[in-house]
Amino acid sequence: AIESGRIKLDCEDYDLCGLIRDVIEEFLLITKKENKEIVYHSLAENCRVYGDPARIRQVVVNLISNAVKYTNDNGVVEVTLKNQENDVVFIVADNGPGIEPEEQEKIFEPYHRAKLKKTKKEGTGLGLPIVKEILELHGGKITLEESTMQGSVFLCLIPRRCYVGSKN
Repeated sequence: AIESGRIKLDCEDYDLCGLIRDVIEEFLLITKKENKEIVYHSLAENCRVYGDPARIRQVVVNLISNAVKYTNDNGVVEVTLKNQENDVVFIVADNGPGIEPEEQEKIFEPYHRAKLKKTKKEGTGLGLPIVKEILELHGGKITLEESTMQGSVFLCLIPRRCYVGSKN
């Protein structure tokens, strides 16, 4: 079970760019209906990574889902993928209400629901802790960055090779 810290990774070689494109495509119906847009920038020439595609897919779905949920109508969710030496950087930015500064440290704790500026959206409070755990199991990490626009910017480092069980 995820909560008990016993996520098992099933690592293989896969195309991260393709995985992200597929997930974005799954959200097109929702975003169109809600007058929102997902803009995808892939600056990564090489998207081959060795990791658990099902678990990384969970990360991508969770972050894009949150961004779409909290983005204002007629808003834009930006998804960016770029290369670093040993990692692929995956960034999801939205123009939603943003997260109060005093809440930002707590959002990766299980069952914590951040007090968001002007929103009454529902959720379990488990999504971001699961995302964090999956990335750490791969030897990666997630951070909440300062946003230049309103909203939230989540930055994930996904190692090109998963080091099973290594926590940062």
